[in-house]
Amino acid sequence: MNYLPVRKLTYNTKLSYEEVRIRLNEHVEAQKPLRPVGYLFRKKDHKAYEGFIKKENFQVSRIIHSRNSFIPQIKGTIEPTNQGSKIHVKMQLHELVLIFMAVWMGGTGLAFFAFLWSAIKAEVHFLVPLAPLGMMLFGYLLATIAFNFEADNSTKFFEKIWEAEIEANE
Repeated sequence: MNYLPVRKLTYNTKLSYEEVRIRLNEHVEAQKPLRPVGYLFRKKDHKAYEGFIKKENFQVSRIIHSRNSFIPQIKGTIEPTNQGSKIHVKMQLHELVLIFMAVWMGGTGLAFFAFLWSAIKAEVHFLVPLAPLGMMLFGYLLATIAFNFEADNSTKFFEKIWEAEIEANE
């Protein structure tokens, strides 16, 4: 089990390099700078993913109608083989979300050790250090559960459209 919100996969398919690109292109539209969020403003006339496909490389993310900062950013490479194609995919959090989570974890970790030191010196109640520890755990679980939910959806989606089997799950 991976404890960080990162997923690396290799899909094996009997489809040709060109057929993989065509099928991916059928489900990817150009990224829009601002997409309306919420059920009142959603449009159903869009594809499942947004991003770009250039030669053998692609970078996409799933279009959702709600806020989820932890949605995977999916980067991949299509590699032709004798039996069809291999698609190497890496799913990870957006860079700004990673920075925010690093600041969150660092801040709550620092607060934990500061309160722990105060509790050891008997300046505060011994349970006080549990508050920042709980905040750290909450941040970790929120990011990991939300990421894995969306990553599972994308993993199954690509497996289906490429008629592929997953070779490695790191």
